[in-house]
Amino acid sequence: MRKGIFYILVVGLSVVLYSCFSITVNVYFPAGDVKSAFKTLEHDLMKGESPAETPQAPDQNVPGKPEPKPQSMMRFDIGVSTAYAQNAGELSESLSEYLRQDPDVVKAYGEMGGRLDYINRLRGQGTVGEGNDGLLKPRGDLGKKETAAVSEENANRKAIIRAMARAIVLINGQTVTNAAIDQVLDKAAGQFAAVRADSAKPGWWVQKADGSWVKK
Repeated sequence: MRKGIFYILVVGLSVVLYSCFSITVNVYFPAGDVKSAFKTLEHDLMKGESPAETPQAPDQNVPGKPEPKPQSMMRFDIGVSTAYAQNAGELSESLSEYLRQDPDVVKAYGEMGGRLDYINRLRGQGTVGEGNDGLLKPRGDLGKKETAAVSEENANRKAIIRAMARAIVLINGQTVTNAAIDQVLDKAAGQFAAVRADSAKPGWWVQKADGSWVKK
């Protein structure tokens, strides 16, 4: 009887461990493309552009006019093997275009653009620094206004990073669940942080991967 129970427990644990292991090793994370997509989105969406300002799709009834591209998942049914085979930059374009269609991402970048001057002032003063998780980190005492701005900024950044993690889950052909997103969330945050570190101005504080801080 005890052997039977022990056998069931061992088999059950093995299945759980195998499932976790499979999820981990099968996730394809295109770090360079993710970083490039973040750069493109920041350049395009932090200017305060709205979807209404983009050119309208061509009229399909006009002869000779090209048909507009579908606004659905585009190439997010490409799968992992096809993603590996894509030319440099193609997957980055797919990722940035997919996130560009997410209203929450567009809103987040727009709000970040609206407070950019204020956040730059805080970074220039050394009051906050760029964390290695893609979020702003206080480096001194913050007043009520500063604390609110940092909190709002980080909420926007978290929304963007999570949207990117969701996109990565999709190109891996996985069902979008919190557990699947969590598998790549840290990596997505790392690439967002890398963009922030690259664009940091002289005198700004940036946190390295080991947790230490340097002034750029």
